[in-house]
Amino acid sequence: MKKRLILLFLTDKRKLLIFLFNILSILTTYTEMHCMAQLTLFSTGICPICDKTKQLLQKWGIPYDEKRIDLNPEARREFALKTHGARTVPQITINGEWIGGFSELTELHMDDKLNALMQ
Repeated sequence: MKKRLILLFLTDKRKLLIFLFNILSILTTYTEMHCMAQLTLFSTGICPICDKTKQLLQKWGIPYDEKRIDLNPEARREFALKTHGARTVPQITINGEWIGGFSELTELHMDDKLNALMQ
C-alpha cells in the first residue's frame, strides 16, 4: 500500500507539489506558533530609531509585530500599560514582558541573550 501511494505521488507531479506545499505550510505555521516568542515593537511614523530597530530585527531574522502609537489609540493605551508609562519610542516587549528600547535590544543581542528570549 505504501509503495502504491509513493508511486502515485511520483507519477503525478501536480499532486506531489500540492502535497509538499501543504506539508511546508503546516511546518511553517507550527514553527511560527511554537518556536518563536512574540516580539512587539511600539513605534511612531516619524521615529528614525524605530526605523533602525526594524532594520536590525529584519537583519537578525526576528519577526515582530509593530504597533504604531501615533495612529492607534488602543496601541497607545497598551504601550502605556506595558511600558509603565515610557515616553519615548521605540519600546519593545517580548511575550508581553517589557525589555526596553533600542539600546536594551542591541545590548541583549551583543550579550547573546536575545536568541534565548526569542525561544
